[in-house]
Amino acid sequence: MNYNSDEFAISELTMNKKILMVLPLAMISILMVGCENRAATSELDTFSAQVKVEEQNKALVRRYLEGLDSYRVEIFDEVFSSDARIYFPGSFEPLSVDQVKPLLSGFYNAFDGMEHNIQDLIADGNKVLAKTRNSLTHSGEFAGISATGSVIQFEELALFRVEEGKIMELWIQEDFLWMYQQLGMELTPIPTQSQN
Repeated sequence: MNYNSDEFAISELTMNKKILMVLPLAMISILMVGCENRAATSELDTFSAQVKVEEQNKALVRRYLEGLDSYRVEIFDEVFSSDARIYFPGSFEPLSVDQVKPLLSGFYNAFDGMEHNIQDLIADGNKVLAKTRNSLTHSGEFAGISATGSVIQFEELALFRVEEGKIMELWIQEDFLWMYQQLGMELTPIPTQSQN
């Protein structure tokens, strides 16, 4: 097929118009992909930073539990904030670190071989949940019960709130009823007025 110069010029002009129309669309597509990649990268960076903080918080909780198992009361000063609050079952008001340390010392005097076996350790943001199965040997007087030499086991759930690398709050739920029963304590109901 033969093209004359006018037909060739029109064909070239049409081609140039098509290129000029497609080129902006291609540029917009490239920019959109680039922006999506930046957004995805930013989201990934944020997620990675969150995972890193959560792993650091879990390591802090592990360190705390290892300190308890090593009978180191000073672990409280190392991992807790000075204004931390600790909630125990049955206490209506939170305790401070300074209030808990003497209680722990008394517990250490009554039990040997404390071991927290971590069943689950889950972090979400600034909170860490630890589910442990604890074992220890009753080697001294506790709650008016003389040493039995019995190995006591009970489960515990502990929820930690961590801020800036320190534990700010700790909520503990332990199966004390099971623990006391293992020590030989008999639980009897309190008589009601109608039984008197």
